[in-house]
Amino acid sequence: MTSSNLTPIVEAIRKQNNLVIVELSDVHVGHHNTKTSHVLGGLYNIFQDNQSMADIDIIFIAGDFFDRQLQLPQEEVYLIRKWITHFLQLCAKHDVVLRVLEGTPSHDWKQSKLFTHLNELGNIGADVQHVTVMSVEHIERFGIDVLYIPDEWRPTCEQTRHEVADLLRSKGLDAVDYVVMHGAFPHQMPKNVAHRLDLHDPEFYHSICRKYIFVGHVHFMSQFDRILSAGSTDRLSHGEEAAKGYFRVTVRPDGMDEILFIENKLAKKYITIICDDLDETECRDKLLKAMRKLSHGSSIRVRCKLNDIAPAIVAEYALKYSMFTWSEPKIVGNQKQDNSPVLIDNRDKIKTLWITPDNVEKLLMERIVSKHPQLAGRCQALLKELLSE
Repeated sequence: MTSSNLTPIVEAIRKQNNLVIVELSDVHVGHHNTKTSHVLGGLYNIFQDNQSMADIDIIFIAGDFFDRQLQLPQEEVYLIRKWITHFLQLCAKHDVVLRVLEGTPSHDWKQSKLFTHLNELGNIGADVQHVTVMSVEHIERFGIDVLYIPDEWRPTCEQTRHEVADLLRSKGLDAVDYVVMHGAFPHQMPKNVAHRLDLHDPEFYHSICRKYIFVGHVHFMSQFDRILSAGSTDRLSHGEEAAKGYFRVTVRPDGMDEILFIENKLAKKYITIICDDLDETECRDKLLKAMRKLSHGSSIRVRCKLNDIAPAIVAEYALKYSMFTWSEPKIVGNQKQDNSPVLIDNRDKIKTLWITPDNVEKLLMERIVSKHPQLAGRCQALLKELLSE
């Protein structure tokens, strides 16, 4: 047997021994700030037809692949379709399992159905699923159980937790190997506000997961024990100066797992230049020095006080240096500013309940049961009759 014939066999043995998982989330194609062409350029760079891709076993996209509902005439739609087709072809060629979780309803709008639609339409043959409901999947080829939890699955995290417990019991499981979810945990929020937010319980999810919990939603990379959040793959606004990228986890039989956060070096730059109390010469010098280090397309914002000269200079430079995006200056008071990084809660201030044909019956029945449980049976029969028309 030649060495070339041995290569596939060696590769098959290697894949049986290690499980290589890539997790990313919060891609937000269609975002108003960072162009979709730029975001997809980063993804083309991350996933290439090379050995790094061939070594991957599973890719989890943990929600919010889309930023908003897009319409067919929009140019972004065609760029997105082209990238998804290319990505599916890579996954099929290298036998990579792909699972795309539904994220926040106001972002994804179930548009990630494109992954399965294009796979079928082009007869690509990738092993891909778009997961829109809480569910447990047994992936036979790897001998693993994966729990999927879309965002806002239930009105509260506590209700979601109870349903997870019920789901596992119904399947005769004490735990799963991996959890892929979209939401937030206390360690991802500022300590002074975490107690006021409805957040998932890390102790519970650790107790029902043998390996790793992959969570999307918060745009900052974090790790808390076995809870891994890669954050967004690209920068989408000011305040996101930290590294962007994805997790690559190699799970080994001996327990010596390797967790790597791999930075997307092509992520758009959003910088804030502090110009408090600077005179005209100082302000110009500071802005010009910063611009020399930035690539075209970067977004610049100045922080200054109300009566500073900086806003006037920004108005001038926005015309003169149009290769950059110039954001509205951030005006601060005279008090001393804290320049340390702050973890921002990017979730909507007002909780939005999205009613769709898929959830209207469940939402109405939850309301009826809570208010008039004695009418639940009759109301459910009438609802089914009405919705079937």
